[in-house]
Amino acid sequence: MTGYLAALAGPVLATVLLGIRSILRKHAIDAADAVVWIFSSRVRRIVRATTNMRSYCQAQLGSTGTVRIPGLREESRDIDQLFVAMRLRRGARQSTHTSETVLEAGPRLLIHGDPGSGKSSLVTRLLREACRKSIEQPTRSLLPIHVHLRDLRMPEDLEDDGDRGEWLWEYLNAYVTGHTGHKMEDFFDLSSRSSGLLVLLDGLDEVRRSAYERTVGAINGLSALLAMKGPHNKVVLTLRTQFHVQRRTQDDLKEHFPVALKIQPFTPADIYDFLVRWYKDDQEGNRLANHVYAELGQRTTLREICSNPLILSMYVANYQNIDSAVLPDTRSSFYREIVRELIINRRARQVGDADARMIKAEIRETLFGKLALENLLDPEQTPNQLNWKRAVEVTADIAGTELQEAEATLRELAKATGLIQEERDSETFRFIHLTICEYLAAIEAAEGVEDGWNHIVSSQRGFASSGDPNLRMRLSNIFPFAVALTHKGSRAKALNDVFDLGDMPVFGRCLLETQRYHHPKWLEYAAAESRFLIEADSQRWDREWLDRLHLFQVVVGDAAKAHSDEVAGGRVTTISLDSLFSNLAANDRVRLVQLFSTYAAQDAIGAYRLAAACNVNLAVDAPDLVVQACETPAFLALAIEVAGTADVESWAQVLAEAALRRSLIAEKLHATEAPPQLLSGDLAYPRSSQWLIEQSSSGKLSMLEACVTASVNADQTLAALDAPFLSVLRYLDAPVRMVRRAWLHAALALGVPAAATIGLFTFMPVTQQSIVESPLVATAYSVVLTLLATSLVLTTAGLTSIWRAYRRLYGLGQRRTRDLGRIRRAGLLWLGGRRLLESGDSLAFAARSSG
Repeated sequence: MTGYLAALAGPVLATVLLGIRSILRKHAIDAADAVVWIFSSRVRRIVRATTNMRSYCQAQLGSTGTVRIPGLREESRDIDQLFVAMRLRRGARQSTHTSETVLEAGPRLLIHGDPGSGKSSLVTRLLREACRKSIEQPTRSLLPIHVHLRDLRMPEDLEDDGDRGEWLWEYLNAYVTGHTGHKMEDFFDLSSRSSGLLVLLDGLDEVRRSAYERTVGAINGLSALLAMKGPHNKVVLTLRTQFHVQRRTQDDLKEHFPVALKIQPFTPADIYDFLVRWYKDDQEGNRLANHVYAELGQRTTLREICSNPLILSMYVANYQNIDSAVLPDTRSSFYREIVRELIINRRARQVGDADARMIKAEIRETLFGKLALENLLDPEQTPNQLNWKRAVEVTADIAGTELQEAEATLRELAKATGLIQEERDSETFRFIHLTICEYLAAIEAAEGVEDGWNHIVSSQRGFASSGDPNLRMRLSNIFPFAVALTHKGSRAKALNDVFDLGDMPVFGRCLLETQRYHHPKWLEYAAAESRFLIEADSQRWDREWLDRLHLFQVVVGDAAKAHSDEVAGGRVTTISLDSLFSNLAANDRVRLVQLFSTYAAQDAIGAYRLAAACNVNLAVDAPDLVVQACETPAFLALAIEVAGTADVESWAQVLAEAALRRSLIAEKLHATEAPPQLLSGDLAYPRSSQWLIEQSSSGKLSMLEACVTASVNADQTLAALDAPFLSVLRYLDAPVRMVRRAWLHAALALGVPAAATIGLFTFMPVTQQSIVESPLVATAYSVVLTLLATSLVLTTAGLTSIWRAYRRLYGLGQRRTRDLGRIRRAGLLWLGGRRLLESGDSLAFAARSSG
C-alpha cells in the first residue's frame, strides 16, 4: 500500500517542482528589478533627507547665532556663549525641568515667563540644539521650525480651526520649501510622518488683538493635524505669564497644551555663570566677573531684580560702558532705563509703533506711578497688591475715557508692557517686582505730584511713630530713589529731611545713590553708625545688625572711591574703619565668626569681604565654612584669587580638602594654573614631594596639585579644619615617591622568586628526568613558578589599584569612600611599604569618618 502511494505521489511532486522552477525562471528578473528599485528608492530618499536636513539646519544655525542686548549702547552677543541653562517648573509643587530636558515634558508645551525672563532665548536655544542634533543624525531627528507669531498674516475669511490649522501647515511648508534643497515639499511631509517636526511658536502675547482668535484657532488646528500625521511631532508655544494667567487664554489652549511650564528666575549661581560667560573673551574675565558680582552683592535689591536675564544683561552692558566710579550714581537712571525698555521700547520693536504707542511713555509712567504711590502710602493695602477697580478709575481719568474702555486699555497695557500682572480677575494686580513698584512711586513723588516729597516724608514720620516695624520699613526703599530723582538744587534739603527721620540705614542708602559725601550730615551719619555698631552688645549681633555693618562698610568704601576719583562734586572727608573693626573683634571675636558663618549661608562672598574688613581670617577661624562655601562657583573663584595673595598655606589646606570632597571643585582647581606664591619660598617642594596628577606639557603645577602638595607637607595644620581626606594623604608618600617605592617592592617581590629559580637551576639542574625521578625537585620547581606568577599578578594589581585610588581621591572622576580602603589593600599587596602598613588602623578610621 505504501509503495503504491509513493509511486502515485512521485510524478505529481515532480510536476509541481518543475512548474515552480519555470515560474521562478520567468519572473526572476522582474523580482530582482523590484528589489533593486525598492532598495535604490529608499537609498535616494535617505540621501535626499540627509542632504536637505543638513542644508536646512546649517542655514538656521547661520541666521540665529546672536542675541541683541538693549542698553546705553545696544550690542549683539553670541547666544551659545551667553546662554545659561534655565529651570522651568510645572505648577507650584510639580516637576521641574531644565532647558536641556524640557522637550521630554510632553509633545505639546506651553512655556510662559515674565518680560525678559528668556522665552525667546530659550526658543532660539532649542532651535539651535535641534539643528545640531539633526546635522549629526539627519534621519532620526526632529525638523525644527521657528515661527514668530506676530509675523503671521492669516486671511480673515478662515472661520474654522481646521482650516486655520491647514493654513498654518501650509505656512510652515512654504517656510521649509523656501530653503535650497531637492524636493523640499516631499522632505517636509516625510519628516512630519517619520522622525517628526519641532514647531517653535514664539510670542502669542505679541499677536495683535484683532488677530488673536484666528491665531489661537490656527495653533489648535495645527496641533490636531500634527497628531494625525505622526506621533513624534512636537509643538512649543511661548507667551508672557501676564497673558497666560488670563482665564480666556488658559481656556483657549488647555485642551491642546495641557503642560504649562514657567521659566524660573536666575539664582545667584546662574548670575555668576552669566557673568563668567559675558567676560569669557576678556583677558581679565574672571576678575571682572568677580568684581561685578561683588557690586551686585553690595546692593541686594539690585541683585534681586537682576535675577531677570534681560535686566541682568542690561546692567552688565551698562557696567562695561560706564566708568565704574560713577555707576552708583546711575542706579536710578538704570532703573529708569529698565522701565522705559519694558513700557515702550521693547513692544515698539516687537509689534510696531502704532500699537506700542497706544499711550505715550510719559502717560504710562504717570499712570503706573500714581497707582504705585497710592498703594505704598496706604497702610491698609498690602505692598505691591493693588486694587483693580481703582486702577481702572485712574486709567479713565488720565486717558479721558469711559470705565469700560479704560479697563480694556489697562489690560492691553498689562499685555504690552508686562510690568503688571492681574492676580484675581477684576480684583487685584501687582507689579512684576516690588522694586519696580517702589521706583515708579518714587518717580511720582519726586516728579509727578506737587509737594510729593513732603508727602512721603510726613507719611514716613507717621509710619515710624506707629510702633509697627513693617510700617516703619514700608517706604524705606522709596527714599534713595526719590532723593536721586529730585532736582539737584533740592537734594541737599532732601538729604537733611531723610537724616532728620532718624533712620540711619535709609540715609546711608541715599548717600550711596547720590554720592553727596560733601554733605554736612555725612560725618554725623558716620559717627552715629560707628557708635551704634560698637556699643551694641554682642548678644544683639543679629542679621539686622550685620546688614547695617555691611551697608556702613559699603558707604565708607564708596566715599573713599568718590574722594579718589573726584566725582563727589566737592571736598570729601574720608574716615577709617580700622578702629571700628578692631573694637568689634576685641569685643567678641568668637561671636563675630559665628555671625559671619550665618551670613555666609545667604551671601558667602559678602561674608568673606566683611570678615576680611574686620581682620577675621575665615580660612583660619572658620575653615569648614569656607570648604562648604567653595561649592558656590562665585565663592570658589574668589577663594582661588585670595589663595594666591594672603595666608597661602591656610587657604591651600582649605581648598585641598574641598577638592578632595567634591569632584567639581577638583576639576576647577586642576584647570587653574598655580600662582607663584604657592610654588616659591617654603612652599617650593622637590618633585619627589609633589602630588602630581598627570604630567604637564608646560611643567607647571595646577592649583589642585600645588594646594595638596602644600597641605600634605605643611608643618602646621589648621586645628579648626575637619579634614578626613587630607589626614589620610598625610600618612602616605607623594605619588612619585610612592611609585618609586612600589617599583622597589615590585623588584624585590619578583627578585626573590627569580633568584630562587636561578639557584634551583644552578645547583639542582632541572631536566625532565630529574623532575620525574625526584619529587623534591618537582615540588621546588612548582613552588618557584607559583611564587613568580603570584608576584607578577600582585605587583600589577597593586600598582593599578593604588594609582587609580590616588586619582579618585583627588576627585577627578567618580570618587567613592572605598578608595581609601583600596589604598590600604594595595599597600598590603606588597606595595604599601612600612609606613602604609603601620598606618592601617588610621586609614580605616579615616575611611569610616569620611563616609
